[in-house]
Order: sequence, then structure tokens, then C-alpha cells
Amino acid sequence: MAPPKSDIWKYWNKHGDKKEKKAQCKTCFKIYASSNGTTNLWKHSASHGILRPGKATADGTNYDTNEEETDNPQVLPDGDEQARARTPTTPVPAGTGAPAGTSSGGRGSGGSAQGQKRTRTTVSTPQATLEDTIKRSRSFQEGGSRSARLEDALLFMVVKDNLALSTPEKEGFRYFAKEAVPLWTPISRKTLTSRMEDKYESLHRVVSDAMAEVETISLTADCWTDMHSNNITFSHTSNLFSDALKRVQREQGRTEGTFLRLTQEVPTRWNSGYLMIDKFIEMFGIIALVSMEFPDLNMVTNLELQSLRVVRDLLRPFHLVTAEMSAEKVTTASKVIPLLHILTNKVSDMVVPPTETVGNALKTFLLSELHRRFKDVEHNMPLAIATLLDPRFMKMYFKQPIALARTMSKVEDFVKAEIRREATEAEVEAQTAAATQTLEAAPAGCHGQGLWGDHDTFIATRHTAATSDDPAGKARIQLRSFLDRAPAPRSSNPLTVWEGIKQVYPQLYKLARRYLSILATSVPCERQFSHCGAIMDDQGSRLTPTHLSHRVFLGAVDTNLWRKNSYSKS
Repeated sequence: MAPPKSDIWKYWNKHGDKKEKKAQCKTCFKIYASSNGTTNLWKHSASHGILRPGKATADGTNYDTNEEETDNPQVLPDGDEQARARTPTTPVPAGTGAPAGTSSGGRGSGGSAQGQKRTRTTVSTPQATLEDTIKRSRSFQEGGSRSARLEDALLFMVVKDNLALSTPEKEGFRYFAKEAVPLWTPISRKTLTSRMEDKYESLHRVVSDAMAEVETISLTADCWTDMHSNNITFSHTSNLFSDALKRVQREQGRTEGTFLRLTQEVPTRWNSGYLMIDKFIEMFGIIALVSMEFPDLNMVTNLELQSLRVVRDLLRPFHLVTAEMSAEKVTTASKVIPLLHILTNKVSDMVVPPTETVGNALKTFLLSELHRRFKDVEHNMPLAIATLLDPRFMKMYFKQPIALARTMSKVEDFVKAEIRREATEAEVEAQTAAATQTLEAAPAGCHGQGLWGDHDTFIATRHTAATSDDPAGKARIQLRSFLDRAPAPRSSNPLTVWEGIKQVYPQLYKLARRYLSILATSVPCERQFSHCGAIMDDQGSRLTPTHLSHRVFLGAVDTNLWRKNSYSKS
């Protein structure tokens, strides 16, 4: 009678002819040798959550029962405690014999010094009951908990990856869903749109509640212009030249995916001119080789190449400043004044050979434009206050004394007003508390404030006046004390620094939180416009303005916030 076939072949296919004795995993399609049994196959299947079945003995230990599934189990020496901890073993008393399907590490009686044999054990998972199986199957039906989680995950994928709302109705996605989750039926476009509306209402309420508790908000606005015509012209020569560039780089040892490509200048994209020149200089050697195959190509001369290098060096500081100021998750308003001074000094200190006519003309033009556009930047009050209250800069980069004096005066006025406001609130609270105490202490039948009412009011007023005496002096002392501090490290977050010193400068802390959150550029708006344009493509042309707003909002929601508010029906 032939031995029973192992359960492992439910998850593996035999690979090749019988002599090779190899098997291929049905899950990941990897190929393993199976010449010594199926232990290697079981070990690999365990990584996919497929455990080896066992047979329980009288003492409750599970032993492998299939003779085919064992191949030289390791016999551990008595002193190897670490190995024993890594590989669970069960001792078998001498004379009882090894369980079926096990083999000793040696021959005869040499397997153990004490006449005991050890064999590998497996712990079988409890078998699911019929009720659990039915409950799990129903959870994938419409309205079930697993179905709700899958629908929420599908909506997340659609809005984050900018997919069409009709994605769940497409044949490819339905085939994938059937293979991945056979018990789940993907929802329709209409249902997904309804889920999107519900998700928007839920998250919009959460964000609105959070925004209601914020004292100050920084908003950045810009105009959105759309392209009415987008004509693309393909040039046969440019395609041939691009193919030649790839061929030369392949001959030089570069592989597909690492080829260098020329960058085209785009008028609406910042720094594209610098990036175009920089990439051309980097690929000049390759371009020179390819240009010999195109006689009509006008190649730059060595003198022109030298001028391009000077132009690139002059534009590099502007490229770095643009990248620095395009951030939206760090403070940028306080960097405007410092970076303008640094940028001006960088360009001024750059040495350009006298023979470089183009380079010297560009340097003069850049310096004149910097002066014309930003000569009064220190008088821009929001930027000046943000710089003054940034613990990294303070008054370090103010070059105009009048602008610095005006900024400090503005900050002191705010601190004075805040001190007076807090004193007024404290006076009202003190008078209210005094009146309450007087009424509670007054004898029965006595009306008004009682005998000591005037005294309590006088004490409360006197204490408030003492705490609010000379608000101008207190404001001046608080600001100067802050400016006398050592500058914080440049890499530190100014908002985090202020959280640590807010008890020392309470009024300045409120002003710093208000101005340090200002964004210096409209880059975040432009990114949102680009995101909207990507959504309103040919596949999304049927979106209504309301649904477009929903998709833009949901696409900008943080992943953690989405997960916290995921719908999961129990």
C-alpha cells in the first residue's frame, strides 16, 4: 500500500522531471529542492502562514506523523541551551521508542548519552468552528466589517493615487480583487462616490473641530490658470538624438534606468533654466560624441562652454534658495531677510574672469535686480517680525537701523497691549471672586456687599494695578531679554524652541506663534493647483465641482488621521 500523500502538495507544484525532485511554491512561485523529504517545503510555507499539521499524543504533544516529511532532524547536545531554546524539543524516555515518523540523529544506541531521543515538535493552530467560518464569510458581504474596511482602503487608494472613481468597475481591478479576496465583491462607482461623500463629511467635521481651537491661521492664496490648448509636437530628429544618447551611455556601461537625460527649460517652472544648463554641462562629453553623427547640429564651442559654467555657478545660489523657500512644513517667512543677505553676498563675492563678458553682465544684472526688488524687505512688517522673533536669527541680519527700530517698537506695542488685556481679565476675576467671598461671609439678612465689601474691592484693584504697572517697561525688558539670548542652532525648529521658553516670555510666545507660521511663497497653492489639474484629466472630466473639492480635501488628509477615522463595523 502506498504511503499517504503529504498535505504540503496542496500548496506546492512539482517542478521539472522526477529526477530533479524540485517543487514550486504556489504563493510566491519560488523553487526548492525536495529530494530529502518535504521539511524544506514546510519551512518555506510557514513564512506564508501555512503551518505543518500534527497528531496529538497522549501527553498532548504534537508530533509529525508523515514519514515522508522528516529528513534528519537535529539532535541537540545536552549543554546547548541556546539551540534548545531556538528549536523546541520533547524528550522521550528510553525504552518507550520514538514516535512514528521520527528518526534519531545517529545509528544504534549512539543517539544520546542517556538513552533519550529528541524530536522536533509543531504546535497546531486551533481549527476554526463552523460558526466562525460562517461569521468570517458574512463579514465580506455588503455591510460586513471586512467589507467596510476593504471599501475604505479602496477609497484611500483612489484619492491618494489619483485613480478614477470607476476603478472598481474595471476588469483588471475586479480580476485582481477576485484573486486576492475571493469572498469580497468590489463596489460600483456610484457606491464608491457615496462612500467618498460620507468620508468627506466625517473628516471635514474632525478638521473643522480642530481648526476651531486654533487661535491664528496662516493662509496662502494664488490664482489658478488653466491651459486652453496643449499642442505637443514630436520631432523625428530629437527622437533619433535621444536614442543616440542612450546608445552611447549603454556602450559606456550604464544600464537601463540610469541613463542621463537632458532637461528642457519651462517658463513656468522655477530654476528650470539652471537645471537645463547644469545637465548640459554634465552630459557634454556624451553630447559631443553623439553630435558627430548629426552634421547639421550646431555644437557649442569651448569658449561658450566656459561661459555656461560661469552662468551655472552664478545661478546655483538662486537654485538653493528657491529649494529652501519652497518648503511648506517648516518656517520660511523668518528666512527671507537672512537668505537675501546671504544670497547677495554670495553673488558679490563670486570671482568672474574679466574676459567673461556674459558672466560679468549676468552678475551685474543679478545684483541690480536683487537691490531693486528687495531693498525695502526689512520694512515688510510680517517678515521683519518673523525674523526678529526667530531664535536662530533675531536682529542678526537687520542692516537698516530704522527698520529694526520700527520692528522692535511694533513688537513692544503688542506685548504692552497683551499685558493690559491680561491685567484687565485678572482684575475682573479678582473683583468677581471678592464679591463672591463677601456674599458668602455676610450675616444672614444683610444685603449688599457687607461691611468689608469696600475693603475687598480696594485690595483686588490694588493688586491688579501692582501687576500691571508700567506695561511699556515690562514689554521692553521682555523683548531685550529675549534678544540677548544666544542664537539657537540653525538646524533647530524655532517653534520647538519657543515651546521651551514660553514661560519666560509669555506675551512674545503668542506673537511668535502667529508670525512664524507664515509661508513666504505660494508654492503650496501651486502644488494644490497641480493636484487639481491631475484629477481633472480625461478620466476625471465627469467630476462635479463638489466632488472635485471632496477629492482634493481627502487627498490632502494625513494618513494617520484617515486611519483613526476609518469605518469599521463590528
